[in-house]
Amino acid sequence: MNVYTRQDLSVMQAWPLERKIRVTQAKILEWYHHYGGKVAVSFSGGKDSTVLLDLARRAFPDLPAVFVDTGLEYPEIRDFVKTVPNVTWLRPEMPFSKVLETYGYPVVSKEVARRVHYARQGSSWALRHLNGLNSDGTPSKFNTRYMKWRVLLDAPFLISDRCCSVMKERPLHKYARANGLHMILGTMASESVRRQSAYLKNGCNAYDKREPTSQPLAFWTEQDVLAYDDLPIVPFSWRWKISRDKWTQFEILKILLHREDVGSVINACDAGREGELIFRTVYCMAGCTKPMQRLWISSMEDDAIRSGFQNLRPGSDYDGLHQSALCRAKADWLVGINATRLFSVLYHRTLNVGRVLSPTLALLVQREAEIGAFRAEPFYTVQLDCGGVSAVSEKFKDKAAAMQLADACAGQTAAVKCVEQKDRTEKPPALYDLTTLQRDANRILGYTAQQTLDYLQALYEKKLCTYPRTDARYLTDDMQSSVASYVAVAAELCETPQPEAIHAEQVCNSKKVSDHHALLPTASATKSAFLDLPLGEREVLRLVVKQLLCTVSDAHRYSETTVTLLCGGQEFTAKGKTVLQTGWKQYSGGETVEPPLPEPTEGSALPVDAVSVKEGKTAPPKHYTEAICCERGIRNRP
Repeated sequence: MNVYTRQDLSVMQAWPLERKIRVTQAKILEWYHHYGGKVAVSFSGGKDSTVLLDLARRAFPDLPAVFVDTGLEYPEIRDFVKTVPNVTWLRPEMPFSKVLETYGYPVVSKEVARRVHYARQGSSWALRHLNGLNSDGTPSKFNTRYMKWRVLLDAPFLISDRCCSVMKERPLHKYARANGLHMILGTMASESVRRQSAYLKNGCNAYDKREPTSQPLAFWTEQDVLAYDDLPIVPFSWRWKISRDKWTQFEILKILLHREDVGSVINACDAGREGELIFRTVYCMAGCTKPMQRLWISSMEDDAIRSGFQNLRPGSDYDGLHQSALCRAKADWLVGINATRLFSVLYHRTLNVGRVLSPTLALLVQREAEIGAFRAEPFYTVQLDCGGVSAVSEKFKDKAAAMQLADACAGQTAAVKCVEQKDRTEKPPALYDLTTLQRDANRILGYTAQQTLDYLQALYEKKLCTYPRTDARYLTDDMQSSVASYVAVAAELCETPQPEAIHAEQVCNSKKVSDHHALLPTASATKSAFLDLPLGEREVLRLVVKQLLCTVSDAHRYSETTVTLLCGGQEFTAKGKTVLQTGWKQYSGGETVEPPLPEPTEGSALPVDAVSVKEGKTAPPKHYTEAICCERGIRNRP
């Protein structure tokens, strides 16, 4: 992983010329050989480019070079470039007058646009620059180049900084097409060029005057980017780039990692593969080689943190976890960049395709199409009331057939053809992971998946709940002895008695736990702390504790009776249920109590007290909701 900080570049500036040539040569050779020599080295019209041009010429005297002059730079640069052999001099396609005529406003460099913008707001330093003055008010030889832009201060139009876009990119595209080049390796500072570079998106920095690195910018021309034959795009090496707003924090971490009094490093990032990837990336980019250990905890309680520090594990134990996270990140990038380019080429428009976004959108579109094409069809059933037994026939598409059967059964007796009785058992549900909790919170409380996650995160930070982003629904085997204490906390919060028998073995299975165990309340979740919570957090925590009570309880047992009647030449079916053991459903709530079904003997006859015809309609597929999306896994999982 080649990453260069500003301090690294300062060291590189002091390198001997021979070493600079070797580095430049290695970088250019990597791309030169891959594209069979169909590359060129390009340089902007700045002073730094003359140094790079000289280095490139010393290492590659026969490699074509392109020097783009916007007409806004120094005359001494032009004099120097004219003396360098094998350099194609590209002038801007548009002179300044043509830019004004075409765009209706000046297209200047970012430097000029910035000064004009601040000068219009009354900035003293910007006004001094546009007047060709130093900070002390004396004439400045350097700032005199801005004096010609003073006319823009009172101009009735806006200023654009698209100078590079208008004046540099177009001639480069034209030059690449004319010479059959696959790629231009260069030092251009254009932001639009940066955005078009697929390789740059993976972390390769441009060498420019504001943020230089020693790595060449890989620049695909517009035709190459939107060409089917150039796919797939696969980087030769993967590099990382630190965003500008993270530089300060990264430098702080780097200084701490390299302190002489620091002998080892503890990785206390989230106990998961993404947390592992974040730590390893910073660790490698900082050039740290000190021994590392891993803090792996799933709770923010003080006791859990102390226990974690007492049981630190070697960082090498989690190398596989880091590689899996790195693999997922690279796969996301490869799928996104190649699928997006492919479909954009095929359909001649920009179509963003991603690993999660596109399949999710396809499922939603397919479901909406099914709903739109659905046509409800009526159906009819005949219902018999026979002395406490309500039996229903099969469905009829023809109402006349149902009415005919109803007339045939009116005033008759129904023969009991069959009576079946089966004892059934419903096992307790597993503990909550994030997905199942989001599903139930949406179904019961109406919360979105994001709201549920936010409430869980707040509970975790308040030390009232274990780590929220878990995909496990079990506890590890070593936690079996502590299950009873968790159950006691849950019973106190729900103000309900504990189960008569706590089946801890039902919730413990280390083989089904990957990074984090299932969601649990912590010992800090006292009744007073529970009552002080906001409504949303309190209701989500209530779901978690009720699920724990259900999971460790006895199974729910009931007897199901099915009675088959024969009347009018058709069979009618009646079903009833008798609860034998409430079990875990005493905590879940919402269980409807059905009246027990009379148990007639087979062969007996029941008088038909009433006959009715019921009408119904077939229902379309349901629209996807937050609950269904969570249940089907239609969400962006890490």
